[in-house]
Amino acid sequence: MAAMIIAIAIIVYSVLAWIFGVTLQPGWHSTIFGPYFVIAAVFSGTGLLIILMYIYRRVYHLEEYITKRHFVNVGVLLIIIAAFYGYFTFSDYLTKWYGSIKMDSLLIDKLFHDYFALFIFANYIGILLPCIIIAFPRFRTIRNITIAAVIAVTGTVGEPLYYRHSYT
Repeated sequence: MAAMIIAIAIIVYSVLAWIFGVTLQPGWHSTIFGPYFVIAAVFSGTGLLIILMYIYRRVYHLEEYITKRHFVNVGVLLIIIAAFYGYFTFSDYLTKWYGSIKMDSLLIDKLFHDYFALFIFANYIGILLPCIIIAFPRFRTIRNITIAAVIAVTGTVGEPLYYRHSYT
């Protein structure tokens, strides 16, 4: 079932990316959207998995079964996926910034001016802070890894909010 669900998720997010890619909406016509959407879903899904592990561990008293090792291993997976997600995010904005399409240039300017705080949170804090928290062994506690996951999920969810409103 898991293999089937992963395949279906890849298909669904790729089709969604193609639908956005064929629009005339500024900023939404990019060939990178297919893998970008898939990796964003995996990134937020991994963060949500950590959060749910924490909740189930506390509610059902599963401390003996869900250990720190599990959180660290899934946290390292979150770092790896964050690197991919950060790369796709950077590539998407870089091509818009250096591109010659005027509407994309106006979009980037509006993101930096009108939605600066959300932009910084989603693209820097939401990606880099979880990596920093989990990368250093001294910060790798169950609580800190869960906080990093909450930041990652919040940053991933926050990105479409400012991105969608920046066209109006």
